[in-house]
Formats: sequence, structure tokens, C-alpha cells
Amino acid sequence: MIGCLMIYSGLHKEVVIDKVIKMIKPDYICKRQDWIVTYNYHQDNKINIWQAALELELDGEIVGYGFGSTIEEAKEDVSELLARRDGLEQSTYLLLLS
Repeated sequence: MIGCLMIYSGLHKEVVIDKVIKMIKPDYICKRQDWIVTYNYHQDNKINIWQAALELELDGEIVGYGFGSTIEEAKEDVSELLARRDGLEQSTYLLLLS
């Protein structure tokens, strides 16, 4: 399973990236506009991604997470979650993930 974590971080990206690296040790991490996107390619369970999302949310970040057997499924999952929570179009988030 592939896990994807998407965090809106605004001005303090490097601090958030350091936290994410310590929490989930992502296989891939990138910055897209004001968002940080991470992928864990061999995710055994969802718990560490959920825990990281919770901790980042408690720190005031906007966080979405998704899972799938392919990267496309994980992107779709995270964009659906963020669209439901924020009321923006799902395509807005999919563009950030492409």
C-alpha cells in the first residue's frame, strides 16, 4: 500500500518537513506552492500516517492523507479528503499532486 500525506504549511515549511521526516520517514517528499507532499511506498499500516496527520493538525496545520495500491489511488484518496474538509474542488488538490 502507498501512503500520501499532504500538508499546507505556509511560511514554516522546513520546520514541518523536519517533523514529518522524524514521524513517518517518507520515501519521497516535495514542496508544491504552500503544500508539502510526501509518499511512503511500502506502507504496512495506516497508523503512523494517521498519527502524523493528527499531530500536525494539533499544531495548526491543514493536513490530508490518502492510501492506495497505486500512487494515483493515493492521490485520489487524499484529494477527496481535502475537498470534503475544505469545500474546494477536488481538481484543485489533484493539480497540486501532479
